[in-house]
Amino acid sequence: MNQAEGQDRSVAGESGFTLIELMISLALFALISLAGVRMVESIAGISERTAGRADRLGELQRALFLITADLEQAQAVPRREGMRTILMRASAAGPQPVAYSLRNNTLFRAAGGNDQAIVGDVAAARWRFLTKDGWVDQLSDAEDAQRPRAVEIILELAARPNRRSGTIRRVIELPGE
Repeated sequence: MNQAEGQDRSVAGESGFTLIELMISLALFALISLAGVRMVESIAGISERTAGRADRLGELQRALFLITADLEQAQAVPRREGMRTILMRASAAGPQPVAYSLRNNTLFRAAGGNDQAIVGDVAAARWRFLTKDGWVDQLSDAEDAQRPRAVEIILELAARPNRRSGTIRRVIELPGE
């Protein structure tokens, strides 16, 4: 073999990639792509959970705002009838009864003949009243004459996918007479 042939072979051998180099580069590209897909899936899952929690928080805030508004405008002492909490809310047409009840893990508000679901996935709802003697679950007939100072609502939230369970407690101070 002469010197010219040796130079031609070395130049030809260095001008491209070998099959092994191509296989290794394709394997690395596949691993990097797989990691990228997993990262995008993870971010999409986090975004979905965050959106679900934000929706839940908005639902709870709307419900508590509505309950607070009803209690602050109550003209009579809230009372319990079975599983319902009833109060008389001021309206343009005069006093209007408003009732809250828990049915099928949903808190409902009944006012003016309309029954409206205000928050779902509620395992339990409790109302307590702050009287001059302290917190009570039920107002007695003697206490009915005196308006409570505050009302506490406790909502036990049921666990669902993308929703945590827990307890929401809101104390609403009632305006003085």
